[in-house]
Amino acid sequence: MIYALYILAILSILGMLFIWMDYHYQIRTSRLVLRQSLREATKSVLLKQNLDLQTGESVSFKEFPNMKFDISSDYWGLYEKLTVIGYSADLKEQYTALVGYEINQGRMPALYFLNGEPLKVSGKTSIAPNAYLTKAGVQKAYINSNNIGGSDLVDGHVFDIPFRKNTFFQNLAFKKKLRQRVQKLSTTSSERVHLDSNYYQSFDQSALILEMYEDSIFRGGLQGNIVLRSKQTIVLQESNKIHQAIIQAPKIVIRSGFQGDIHLIAEQIVLQQEVQLTYPSSIYVNSSNQVLVPFSSLGQGTMEGIAYFKNSNNTSKLENEVMFHENFLYQGQIFNENLQMNLSGTVWGSVMTNKLFYKNATSIHSNLLYNVEINRLKIRKEIFGASLPNFKSTKKIVKWIDHQSF
Repeated sequence: MIYALYILAILSILGMLFIWMDYHYQIRTSRLVLRQSLREATKSVLLKQNLDLQTGESVSFKEFPNMKFDISSDYWGLYEKLTVIGYSADLKEQYTALVGYEINQGRMPALYFLNGEPLKVSGKTSIAPNAYLTKAGVQKAYINSNNIGGSDLVDGHVFDIPFRKNTFFQNLAFKKKLRQRVQKLSTTSSERVHLDSNYYQSFDQSALILEMYEDSIFRGGLQGNIVLRSKQTIVLQESNKIHQAIIQAPKIVIRSGFQGDIHLIAEQIVLQQEVQLTYPSSIYVNSSNQVLVPFSSLGQGTMEGIAYFKNSNNTSKLENEVMFHENFLYQGQIFNENLQMNLSGTVWGSVMTNKLFYKNATSIHSNLLYNVEINRLKIRKEIFGASLPNFKSTKKIVKWIDHQSF
């Protein structure tokens, strides 16, 4: 009898243990299902309505019951950064992505030349599929006894744009409050960088600000929500592993062989031979008349992304060059405001500028493109850029840069 009761007690305990384990298994399974549903819903919200979302407040959607979402927008480099946090019960999912706009779409410009003087073309210059010019139009030019071949100076449509009271550059979305954003990066408290160390910071945390206190070569690695800054010169080299970090200094030199997707903010940038700034990268140069060559690519190389060159004094001399090497391939968008841009090589995408010039060994020619290819149709379809005033374009995910579960 005692033995039977003993067996019965053991069976009861085992039964209760089984019920307890099954109960907790069901809870874990339910949470895993809820977690997966929240993850999918949060990602869907970021993609929802072609990314045309109202930011800065909590929202809900009838297709995702019992879930709420916080949506916030900022900029990382020259790209818009969109973050969505989804909540359900005590679970939280966060997705962060860079977003941009299609470049090769509709009537988006290959060349937008906002200058009261005629655009001059010579040599093997080709522009496709369109150009936006003032009433001054376009004309052939002769350089070294050569002029452009063929009868069409633009391979496609030429559209008129008003020269007076044009607010194209002023209305660029990424430019709004750009000075304040750069100033904030410059003044936020920082920690001293170890030049040989590797750093990672997720985008659910505040940006990690690292400071270099002397002209030096950074030899480590950076990934994520990180700003490396200096009040002097920062030099990057081939061995650096840098992804999506911001580099900010008066002068940035990138040595031959470097490859990475980064965002540069400087008064002067030098790209040496075989530099590859991969997608999505961005360059912001805000220079002055004291810097003779605010940007230069010194040889064969590539960049994929957005570049914005600006003269802080709003006036420029012919010595203030933005210089692209003839063997440099650029894919994306180039914006140039009030700096003399000596554009050579190849651009697959769009060029928006109010100043151009060409310089050879014997002379300087204003408003001239010589042996330049600008072709919006050749850009890789997955490369997106900034929105343009008065142009309609589809908003897309540029890059998923962070995902966190809490």
